[in-house]
Amino acid sequence: MTDLFSNNHSIEVIRLQNNGLGISGGKIIAAALEAAADQLEAAGVTSRLRSVTIGRNRLENGSAPDLARALARHGKSIEEVRVPQNGIRMQGIEELCQQLAANCPNLRSLDLQDNTLVQRGSRALSAAIPSWPQLESLNLSDSIVRSTGAKWIFETLAEHSSDLHTLLLQYCELNRGALASLADALEALPNLKKVELHGNWAEEDDEFIERIRSTIEARGGSVEALGLDELELEAEEEEEPEEDYEDSEEEEEEEEQAEEEEEAEEETKEGGDVPVLTHDRQAVPAETQSPDQTEGSSEPATEDADDGTIAGAAAAAVTALGAAVGAVSLEDDQKDDLEVSDRDVASA
Repeated sequence: MTDLFSNNHSIEVIRLQNNGLGISGGKIIAAALEAAADQLEAAGVTSRLRSVTIGRNRLENGSAPDLARALARHGKSIEEVRVPQNGIRMQGIEELCQQLAANCPNLRSLDLQDNTLVQRGSRALSAAIPSWPQLESLNLSDSIVRSTGAKWIFETLAEHSSDLHTLLLQYCELNRGALASLADALEALPNLKKVELHGNWAEEDDEFIERIRSTIEARGGSVEALGLDELELEAEEEEEPEEDYEDSEEEEEEEEQAEEEEEAEEETKEGGDVPVLTHDRQAVPAETQSPDQTEGSSEPATEDADDGTIAGAAAAAVTALGAAVGAVSLEDDQKDDLEVSDRDVASA
C-alpha cells in the first residue's frame, strides 16, 4: 500500500475506514503521502489528490500531526478531509487545523466527528476557517465542542463561510446560549440548509430553536434532520474546566505507555527464560538458581556464605510467599523448586 501511495501520482481519492491502522500505521500512511509529494515536486507536477478519508483507525495524537503535515504537502489539490472516530484530542486537532489552514485553501469539506475539541481545538478550528472560503460542509458531531468553543466557530462561519450548506452538531454539549448564537449566525449563512442538533441542551419550543426551524424550512431544508425531538434539556450543566481534558490527555498517554510496557514484558517472558517467581512486580529468572540447590534443601551454593544472611533470606522468602498467595503465577514443573518450609528455615 505504501508503494501505491508513494509512486502512483494519479490517485485522487483515498478512503481507509476501520482498518486498525493505529498510531504506527497512521505514520506509515503519512510517510507514503509525503514521499509522493517529494516525487511530484521533483518532477514539477501538481498533486491530483483531492479527497482523503481515514476514519475509525485510532490515529490519535500520535500520528494525526504526521497526517496533517502530509496533507499539507499536497496543498491546493486537497478539497476534502475526513478523519472521524480516531481518538484525536486537542493537540492533534490543533495541528491538523493549522496545517490545513496554511496549505490547503481549497478545502470544501472537513469531518472531525467523534474526536475531542473542547476550547483548545475549537479555538484552532475557528482560527483556521477564514483560510477556507469555499468550505461547504463541516461535521463536528460527538466531538465535545461545548458551548464556548461553538460560539467562536459560529461567529467565524458567519463572517467567512457563505458557501456552507451542511453543519452537523449532534451531541456537542451545546447549551441554550450556544444554540442562540447559531440562530444568529444562520442569517449570514444563506446556503446552510442541513443542520443536525440531536442531543444538545434546549427545548423544542425555545424561541431560538423556532428561529432555526423556520429558517431551515424556508430554505427548503429538512426540519426532521434538525433532530429537535432529541434535545436534552435535563442534561444541561456547567462546562468542565479545560484543564480536566488536559489531565485526561496526559492520563491517556500514561495508560498507552503502560500498555506498551506490559506487552514488551509479555514478549520477554515468552521469548526468554521463564520466571521462577513473579511477586510484587519482581521476577527471579530460572538461571539465577544455584545448581547445588536441590528439593527440600536450603544449603548455600557456596561454602563460605554467611549463615545469618541465609537464614534472613529464607525467612523473607517464607514471608513473601505467604503474602503472595493468590497472586503468584507458577508453571507446574517449577513448583517443587520453590517450596520453602518452616523446617528448612529452622535448619538454616
